[in-house]
Amino acid sequence: MTAVKTDLPAVLPHVDAPSPPTRAFTRLINLFIAAVDIYALFALVYLGARLLMGERWQPVNVGNNLMPSLLIPAVFLWVGMGLLRRWRTFVLLSPSFAAFAGLYGAMMLPKSVQIPPDAPTLTIMTWNLHRAVTSD
Repeated sequence: MTAVKTDLPAVLPHVDAPSPPTRAFTRLINLFIAAVDIYALFALVYLGARLLMGERWQPVNVGNNLMPSLLIPAVFLWVGMGLLRRWRTFVLLSPSFAAFAGLYGAMMLPKSVQIPPDAPTLTIMTWNLHRAVTSD
């Protein structure tokens, strides 16, 4: 048997750490965070005006018609900022998230149905996989 010669080095070469994001990418991220901060501040001003003045002020009255579409992004941005650990923006978005959940959260859940006791029933046959797999 002959020896096989390999040209592998005894020590693997050093692998550099991943390069940090470029300056343009960092600026783009910071611009996005600033835009989200401005959105959150405008939402806070609107919610505060709605709480203090009700619908007597015309901008609040117009905002009431647009509120669902204005607050839906807050839900996704709130989760995203929490995952990215942008705590200042997360806290700024929290009232908007809470307002959306409080005002429209019930619409996102299924309605319970009251079935009368004399309603006809439907009986179907199912294949019980749990019973077929286990020996209970």
